[in-house]
Amino acid sequence: MAPPVGAALLFGTGLGIAFFAWFGYRRGLREGNMGLIRGVLQLTVVADTVFTAVAAAVQPVTGYVLWRMTGGTGPIRG
Repeated sequence: MAPPVGAALLFGTGLGIAFFAWFGYRRGLREGNMGLIRGVLQLTVVADTVFTAVAAAVQPVTGYVLWRMTGGTGPIRG
């Protein structure tokens, strides 16, 4: 159950962050406000680091747990 939820969380936060960045950037360009663009992009980097990176780091762990729960045994080979 955890990997699909993690994947949905990763996808959803990515879309949310992209939405925020795109529309903030467009508004800053329309108003000619470079300070707004800078602020929006700084917050985008912080949000991406906090939310998306954490979800991406947890994804392999939850995948391994699901693999073990469904009877996966032996070494994982690439």
